[in-house]
Amino acid sequence: MKFAHCSDIHLGRRPIGPRGDYSNIRFEDYFTVFRNTIEECLKLNIDAMIIAGDLFDRKELIPEVLEKSEELFSILKDNGIPVITIEGNHDNISFGKEYDSWILYLEKKGYLSRPYYIRDNEDYLFYPINIKGYNFYGLGYPGCFVNETIKALSERLDAEDTADNIVIVHTALSGSEMFPGTVDKETIDLLKNKVTYIAGGHFHSYSQYPKESPFFFVPGSLEYWDIAESVEGKGFIIFDTDTKTGVFYNSSPRKKIDISITSDHSDFESFKESFIEEIDKYSINRNEDIVYVKIKLLKSFNIDSSQIENYILSKGALKVAVKIRYPGEASVLDGKLRILGTDEVEMELISQWEFVGENKEVIFNSLSRLKRYQSENNETLFFEEMEKLIDNVGGK
Repeated sequence: MKFAHCSDIHLGRRPIGPRGDYSNIRFEDYFTVFRNTIEECLKLNIDAMIIAGDLFDRKELIPEVLEKSEELFSILKDNGIPVITIEGNHDNISFGKEYDSWILYLEKKGYLSRPYYIRDNEDYLFYPINIKGYNFYGLGYPGCFVNETIKALSERLDAEDTADNIVIVHTALSGSEMFPGTVDKETIDLLKNKVTYIAGGHFHSYSQYPKESPFFFVPGSLEYWDIAESVEGKGFIIFDTDTKTGVFYNSSPRKKIDISITSDHSDFESFKESFIEEIDKYSINRNEDIVYVKIKLLKSFNIDSSQIENYILSKGALKVAVKIRYPGEASVLDGKLRILGTDEVEMELISQWEFVGENKEVIFNSLSRLKRYQSENNETLFFEEMEKLIDNVGGK
């Protein structure tokens, strides 16, 4: 069997801020890159497709997102390609509230299948799906319970007499406690020789583990969730169960130009002159390319970022983002921001708040809506959301 593995598609994603031309263009980008991926996978003669979480950017869908999604899944359905999907942290399904899930709606419509598990007291009950002799186990997004959940599955697989198992779980290796929801290498090692493939996700750049004879893969996102993310590692994987080999294919995200500048100038005017000289080296496609500029200052002076952005926009950029690091500023999160994106970092940080408990997703989703209503200057919805947040969290 030959299957495609993609993750973190984030259909419905819009950049934070008012809706306008840029927001509408980026909204369409996520559907475009998924369509291109589907068409490429069909040319590669896949037998199935795995989506390892975050199919949607939010739990709540507007009609346009659902309509466009059904149109794309119809292509796979009409070509006889089964799709196996789990939820991620963005479209997570709470136990007991499965009826709220649009993923389950798509399953009922015959567009996809969702393997899952439930936890009954201390017991884990797994409900895999069998396709062409392979058992597909879906673990969803276990969050901080990811190691425990995978260990429970490992014990379940001890009783099986086959390694024809494929595990789908929305997690990745981070090597840092700062990012709960990521899995330990030692836990992944428990599944060696018990599974053929582990389909991961969550991080937005490609990775595989172990280095030799890998069986745990993260394909990265198809499109930039956050323009601070790395240019590298956006795509999908084609895995052949006969040869036990996986091949990474680059997707077709919107072109992004990353520019890094280190400056030892002492004032803005002298910096500006060398900055313009550097920018002029790049060819920017008009109204197409996103430009992300990182500036590291070795000496302190004030930078007028609006002048910088406007100059690059005058060169034709669709969107410009500028990150300035002044002397002495730490950059602890920079590496992960290029993988996770700003909102996902916020989610992981909220998870560490002592008094949050089980309310981390409620708070995160509410804060996301508050930011949107603020940017849209919608005072009514802003204060309605504030009241809901207090009722949902403050009263518990």
